[in-house]
Amino acid sequence: MEEDKTLLENLGGRPILERVHKVFYDKLYEHPWLKLFFSDIDQKTIEDQQTDFMVSNMGGGKIYSGALPKNAHKHMFIDHAMFDLRQDLLQ
Repeated sequence: MEEDKTLLENLGGRPILERVHKVFYDKLYEHPWLKLFFSDIDQKTIEDQQTDFMVSNMGGGKIYSGALPKNAHKHMFIDHAMFDLRQDLLQ
């Protein structure tokens, strides 16, 4: 990894994150019970928010204006099993 580049640049920029989030949320919105958490949220909207969040945290400037994860997910009880499932979907 080049020291003068941001993590975002080293990963390939926003287009890479957009593709990752598209694949991830396609899987999430198809999952039998995880999709219930997002039934009232447009998938493209949440993909864009997640991409903005990650871009902002990987050196791409402060473009994210949504809620912090702690507040955005307060309606969910995220236990280890759910976290592990998220990891499986991301892989």
